[in-house]
Amino acid sequence: MDAVTNTRMQTPVSSAPPSGGSATQQAAAIRRQARGILNSRSGGGSHRLTLALSAVLILTAAIALYAAVACLATAGYVLFENTDRVDLAADILLLLLCLGLLLPLMASLRRLAALRAVPDRQEPCPYPLPEATLAELFYPFTSLRAYGRTMAVALEGLGMLLLGLGLPILGVRLSSMALSATSLPSPLQGLLLAAAGILGLGWGFLAFLLSGKRYGWSYFVFLREDLSLSDAYRLFGSLRRPLLPVLCLRLSLLGWVGLSILGLGVPCILHTLPYALCCSAAYSRSIAPRV
Repeated sequence: MDAVTNTRMQTPVSSAPPSGGSATQQAAAIRRQARGILNSRSGGGSHRLTLALSAVLILTAAIALYAAVACLATAGYVLFENTDRVDLAADILLLLLCLGLLLPLMASLRRLAALRAVPDRQEPCPYPLPEATLAELFYPFTSLRAYGRTMAVALEGLGMLLLGLGLPILGVRLSSMALSATSLPSPLQGLLLAAAGILGLGWGFLAFLLSGKRYGWSYFVFLREDLSLSDAYRLFGSLRRPLLPVLCLRLSLLGWVGLSILGLGVPCILHTLPYALCCSAAYSRSIAPRV
């Protein structure tokens, strides 16, 4: 781990809050700040490269964990006759490893983006912050306190994802199973299933919209380590957090998401994911009180 420093050597990044103007103008100001953060350099090198390499490391770790569990399952098939139990044990083990190892690493990416979003200070920093280097990706495993803070962010993100995406998919799936077990005419079943799909989409969009109130929460957890989680939550909750600028900002990333899908994930690692993380950090910095 690099030595902690109070004076951060970095390319100057504008930290003026995007106050005033319409929601689209505020979102555009945040995107400009995010691009400045993404393209900045420090003693740890290019921030874009740091985030991209971190994403590659997480992807490599995921593949390695899957391969290790698959090898254990193969050994289980040889030693035990009940393959169903072996499959169940392998699935549970893989799930636990993903939750316990990969999930905090994914949340640690947010911390890397937040560390580079800290504006230059003329006065001494009241709490020490490290440089945003590749080694900081493993911050969750440096102490139990760090692991707990990272898991708090990771589990909240997972909960939001399940609420906004998993719940509608589950609802449509259950509706399809329930309708197929009835004796209703096929056209009516199709209409009811379409209605369930529309309700699912509406619920997903509502969850996506309201999750904007939690957008950028991780910035305060990771940068205000002098505060407990509950104090960081109260600080974040006391700030003015309008929904429309966040919605415009997140919708503006949909084009990059589509390009990442067409590019089989390569643009996601090289640009979309780092850029989205920097957008979140830039927004959080814009609403954060001056320390």
